[in-house]
Amino acid sequence: MAPYVARRLLATVPVVLLVTVMVFLLLHITPGDPVIIMLGEEASPDAVAALRHGLGLDRPLPVQYGTWIWRAAHGDLGTSLRTHDRVVALVLQRYPATLELSALAMLLSLCIASPVGVLSAVRRNSWVDALMTPLAISGVSMPSFWLGILLIWVFSVLLPWFPTVGFVPIGVSLAGNLHTLTLPVVTLGVALAAIVMRITRASVLQVLPMDYVRTARAKGIHERVVVRRHALRTALIPVVTVLGLQTGALLGGAVIVETLFALPGVGRLIVDAIFARDFPVVQGAVLLLAISFILVNLGVDLLYAQLDPRIRYQ
Repeated sequence: MAPYVARRLLATVPVVLLVTVMVFLLLHITPGDPVIIMLGEEASPDAVAALRHGLGLDRPLPVQYGTWIWRAAHGDLGTSLRTHDRVVALVLQRYPATLELSALAMLLSLCIASPVGVLSAVRRNSWVDALMTPLAISGVSMPSFWLGILLIWVFSVLLPWFPTVGFVPIGVSLAGNLHTLTLPVVTLGVALAAIVMRITRASVLQVLPMDYVRTARAKGIHERVVVRRHALRTALIPVVTVLGLQTGALLGGAVIVETLFALPGVGRLIVDAIFARDFPVVQGAVLLLAISFILVNLGVDLLYAQLDPRIRYQ
């Protein structure tokens, strides 16, 4: 197991480097000069040149990237051009909110999608299956920003049950934290729930006709036990795979949801930094999200062995 994990971690190094290169180039070809944004349009050429030299933005792009990646490898992601705070501190300060939002959205999707997907598979072509299929397609097709605006209009304007914006840290109040995160979690989790439901249904349908499931039924085991203990465990492997792959979609959707609901997460930090052309903050935040996505997928691969004893990592 340990050699496999070590090889996987080494294989992620080129992926992380490619992500940093792409983000670095996209930021520098985007219109807008951070120095002009900081000093204003009326700044003198001498002041602009002095600040650009002080920030190191007058050096060639390969030199700028090499300096940044060398420092990042040693744990230094630079300093914010706007607030002059350390990027590591800024990102880690915002990361818990994004992590909680994504985790709750995934938990919500599993609580909804897993039983519904299994029920649709067990009762294939019934009224339950006929009802859940169009609902799942609607959930996948619905843009998260539109769903978020709709939820705000219904549950914050028409029915003032939830706040439109704001965030209460979990350390301050658990009830307040869940209250402020309800609408963002639903907004982010609906699309994932629809995807997981469809994958769960298809996976269970493939497993139910297998010989070991028929053997369990022939032994007189209750159908509920057959589905839960024999069919569902094997059927969960594709579901876990989709959850790992959808982590990137959750983190990407968090950017929109956090901006819409004014949550102090990494997604909103990235949006604000892009508008301010704060290059170090964007690069550091994207690097953290990329590493999180890679580690989640590594955990998914290791979970396969727990779901299926036939899987072994050499």
